[in-house]
Amino acid sequence: MRKFLAAALLAVAAFLAVPPPGTAGEGDVPTIAVMPFSNVNKDKETDWLSEGIAETLTTKLGSVRRIRIVERQRIDAVLNEVSLGQSGVIDPESAARAGKVLGAETVVTGAYQKMGEKLRLTARFVKVETGVVSNTAMVTGNYNDIFSLEDDMADDILNNLGIEASDAEKRQIARNPTASVAAYKNYTEGVSLMKKDRFDDAKAYLDEAVREDPNFSEAREELAFVEWARPSANSSLYLKKIDRPSGVTFDAMIRAARAAGMEVKSSNRKMGVIRIHQSLSLLHGGHDITVEIKSLKNASGVRIFSQAEKVFLIKIRPVYDWGQSRKAIEKLVNAFERELNRRRS
Repeated sequence: MRKFLAAALLAVAAFLAVPPPGTAGEGDVPTIAVMPFSNVNKDKETDWLSEGIAETLTTKLGSVRRIRIVERQRIDAVLNEVSLGQSGVIDPESAARAGKVLGAETVVTGAYQKMGEKLRLTARFVKVETGVVSNTAMVTGNYNDIFSLEDDMADDILNNLGIEASDAEKRQIARNPTASVAAYKNYTEGVSLMKKDRFDDAKAYLDEAVREDPNFSEAREELAFVEWARPSANSSLYLKKIDRPSGVTFDAMIRAARAAGMEVKSSNRKMGVIRIHQSLSLLHGGHDITVEIKSLKNASGVRIFSQAEKVFLIKIRPVYDWGQSRKAIEKLVNAFERELNRRRS
């Protein structure tokens, strides 16, 4: 139930929180969404590049102030919502449909093809308003030079958008989290499994990524989240890594509880714990909700537990709540996602 709820709520929140294309309210700053790249060869050994390339390009382009990049979490949620996440190929019409939900003006779709020791990356730029491919880009090089290819593709994307990065931004774009292709592969495999709530398998890959490159800080951060999440993987109703600092996440959850008409009974910022109560009404049962927030290096982990409040007089919690806990969490998470996206807008 938790897996279904988390994916569904993220998709709904992404839909509700973003403005339609062209209404971002930041002047001429365009909003760009980078979709997973498709594997032309259908070679399972290189499937990991699909998410890896998209995530790396999103990170690199996110360094440029003159564009707004849609976060990977929101893209994943929307792709699942419009049934594109497992298809492998995103055509211009589907890209435009997803782009409208994400509030993007341009969607970057791409593909990669491994030919012996060579690797070719291609990208298409889809205008969301028309669904038309406005331009294309292609880079080719050695498979082991994947990081240089991603740098070149990031530059081509900026050139096609007519964006000139500053010297400082160019240096940031050229920065790679690791020099090890093996570590990069294991990291990407681990993150992909983590998104599927396969935390034990994810830990094995992330452990290997850190072993390959002990200085791979992104892998260490994901591993810290996985190790924190594993014990409660089956008991929490919501369990996600949020790409915001823990302080921002903590404050957004407090505002969300109040916006959802719930009472914040107590909060401990140092411990990362918020206790929330939803009072009994004609529309829903009363619930006690516990939110735990884990501070990571550049992000935070969030897990939420809920249980029906004790029955008046006998002071015993009912064994069954007929889905009321799920509804309470859904209400809180919807408000939480809106608060996060409102603060970023």
